Amino acid sequence: RAFEIAVGCLLVRLPGHLYYWREGNAEVDYIYQYGKKIVAIEVKSGKKKNQNSLRLFLKKFPEAQALLVTPENFSTFIEKLK
Repeated sequence: RAFEIAVGCLLVRLPGHLYYWREGNAEVDYIYQYGKKIVAIEVKSGKKKNQNSLRLFLKKFPEAQALLVTPENFSTFIEKLK
């Protein structure tokens, strides 16, 4: 949970809007919208990296992009935010 909160703290500082998405049992940690750009962001800190919720979100919102943030790609994620 701490890793997910750390990612959220970085995202909330960006311009635009930050949302959470849930439909049934599917949920995406963060939905970031800036203008017409929509990015679904799933944060995973453990070994299990199930992306079914991201797939469902992209099926419903095909104009969106998906991003999986893990401890392994966190530094790259931060660089892209700058």
